[in-house]
Order: sequence, then C-alpha cells, then structure tokens
Amino acid sequence: MPRWLRGRGIRLGPLHLHTTALLSGLKFIGLGIVFLVFDGTRSLTVPFPDSGEAGLQEFAAGLQLPGLLVVALACLVVVVVVLRRLARSRP
Repeated sequence: MPRWLRGRGIRLGPLHLHTTALLSGLKFIGLGIVFLVFDGTRSLTVPFPDSGEAGLQEFAAGLQLPGLLVVALACLVVVVVVLRRLARSRP
C-alpha cells in the first residue's frame, strides 16, 4: 500500500486522531448535511422515467418471490464474489 494512503496520527488538543478516521467522519457529516438539505432522498431524481419505474415494480411483483428468498440470493451472490476475489488474491 502506498505510504500516502496509510494516513498518520495527528493531535488536536487533547484528542489523538488518525487522518483516515477524520476524513471518513467529515465525509459522513457532509452526507448528513446533504440529506438534511435535500429532504433525504425525496428530491433525488431517478435515472429513468416514472413509467419505467412502474414497469420494474410490476415485473418484481409478478415474480412473486418471498422477500427472504431475495435477500438470501443477494447474500449468496455477495459471498460468491468475495470468495472468488479472495481465491484470486492468494499466491
């Protein structure tokens, strides 16, 4: 890992912080401000027209899959992807 990505410890008064933790915290504070200003995700636009969204909802409802099955399949996909990446990274 490059040295500049590792960050370093800093001291702000009595606080001992790490630069990566500080930057991550600032990023989450900024994200919270964006959600407060833009009323959560209500004012975010969708990348496709409303008719497309309604079509996707009708398609998903037509599948009639139980919610737990969908979550289980998504978890299975994540596990398979992680295991494949771990297998590739080993020498």
